[in-house]
Amino acid sequence: MKKEVPGIPDQDFGSRLSIYERAIRNFRDQLKLSGAATQCWSEQELSLRHVPCFINGRMAQGGFPIACENDCYSLVAELLGQYASSQTVGILDINHSIPKDLQRASKTTRSIEYGRDVSLWQRFH
Repeated sequence: MKKEVPGIPDQDFGSRLSIYERAIRNFRDQLKLSGAATQCWSEQELSLRHVPCFINGRMAQGGFPIACENDCYSLVAELLGQYASSQTVGILDINHSIPKDLQRASKTTRSIEYGRDVSLWQRFH
């Protein structure tokens, strides 16, 4: 994967993404699925030390959409859009409406993971 995407920071990270992609492909093939929904944030970053957006995009490009945050409604919409247009479809939640009390709390509490502040990522992903 490092050869295909030179921006991947190191071989270990590329290896984790490759393993995730192989697992998704195996899951898809064994269960004969048309799409999937996964729990991305923060489960995959904390457990697997990656966010799956890149692999999810690669899978969608190949006709297998993966919706984030177990959002099955988005998965159905992606599949309908794909079937209707024969195009790759992706639905992204760029709004992430956050309640005001949580916004206030996040200004005083920092989320530090793997030596970096991820609070901004959590707020605007």
